[in-house]
Amino acid sequence: WFPAEAESWNQPSWFLSALTFSNLAMPAVLTRTAALSKAGLQKLFYALTTISVLQKLSFSNTSRFHSHNLATTERQYPLIWNMTRFHPISALLELTMGVASAREVMMDTEADQKGLCENPTVYF
Repeated sequence: WFPAEAESWNQPSWFLSALTFSNLAMPAVLTRTAALSKAGLQKLFYALTTISVLQKLSFSNTSRFHSHNLATTERQYPLIWNMTRFHPISALLELTMGVASAREVMMDTEADQKGLCENPTVYF
């Protein structure tokens, strides 16, 4: 999980370690998420989605570290790219997004379930 040593991990071992970290943190996340109202869950979901999109945008702007077609004479330091790519907090955020969306659906009343969805983001 340390950016300088991130390249020594392979993807399956990183995924398993990040998933283990996320599962160990889930009891704390679940208790805090269960205490939120429906509006609070929506705000949490949108905030986590924004963070996730920003992380993916920052990852896409690091092509100089992983593009072999770019010839450069200056030394490249991929620590920020590795931090973006390998950080286990990212996996925790993704799982928390799923928890928030599942909890929001669980809080629907019968009137909410019968009505049409007004939020267009459910179609994406």
